[in-house]
Amino acid sequence: GETADLAPSLDERLSEVRAAIRRSGGMKQQKKAAQPEPGVNILPDSKPAPKPQQAAAQDDTARNLAMSTSVGVHDSNLAVFLGSLRAVAPQCTILLFTPPGPPTPHMQELLSKYSVRTVQVPAEQKSEVWGLYHVFLRDKLPDFDAVLVASAADTAFQSSPFAIVQDP
Repeated sequence: GETADLAPSLDERLSEVRAAIRRSGGMKQQKKAAQPEPGVNILPDSKPAPKPQQAAAQDDTARNLAMSTSVGVHDSNLAVFLGSLRAVAPQCTILLFTPPGPPTPHMQELLSKYSVRTVQVPAEQKSEVWGLYHVFLRDKLPDFDAVLVASAADTAFQSSPFAIVQDP
């Protein structure tokens, strides 16, 4: 896994994230939809999510990053998270923060099957995973067009989570 200096205070981390966002040109904003189709229940100012096969053709790229942690997550929940994400965004980069040590055989199978990159979380920092996400993104943010951080414990995907991110 990657090694990072986690000494900076939270305020310093937040300042670094803000600076990285400014350097990268800011957050991409979603475009407002025209009128929703009758009978489609969507949130205000959003567009209906494309069907999974459309999402893969339009929004799928290795420059989209999905991040989560497997620390404290049951393998069955992780399988749903990874399997559903790969089904709707087969080319995205998946980065999973994992407990220290070698993965269990079932975990290794999931990591291989879904082409997941991993970063080991030091045992004493497992409760500081948000800080670890920041440390990773501090240097890697320019490598990605969109970043999703989601809970692997209770998330399943029905369409590409990157479909709403568009160029302004």
